[in-house]
Amino acid sequence: MDFLMLITAYGKQGDFIKAKRVLSYMNRNGYVPSVGSHTALMEAYGRGGQYNKGKAVFRRMQTSGPEPSALTYQVILKISVEGNKFKEADAVFEDLIKDEKSPLKPDQNMFHMMIYMHRKAGNYEKARKFFLLNG
Repeated sequence: MDFLMLITAYGKQGDFIKAKRVLSYMNRNGYVPSVGSHTALMEAYGRGGQYNKGKAVFRRMQTSGPEPSALTYQVILKISVEGNKFKEADAVFEDLIKDEKSPLKPDQNMFHMMIYMHRKAGNYEKARKFFLLNG
């Protein structure tokens, strides 16, 4: 069994302490945690309603690595929206659009999450705007 599977399994069980412990074990023993391992931990925190901890993992990835992937951005948007942190989701999405150096651009899943977010917030005009942008 690999580390990613362990983090994912513990996350699905809601055992965030063990999921984080696996990541710590990897760091201590010379195994470089992949972007997938970090993203799995973020997703586990989000699934458990611990949005701030998920966001903290994302911020650490942005500053210290590994570089967030498209899936990482999808997960941070999802957990932000599920946590009713609409301004934070908007900020992440805007950074992705405005960062000219970023190799990542918003994909269809990210646009769908933003549409869902604005519908959830009752802002149908903005949801429509994102729908048209996604074209």
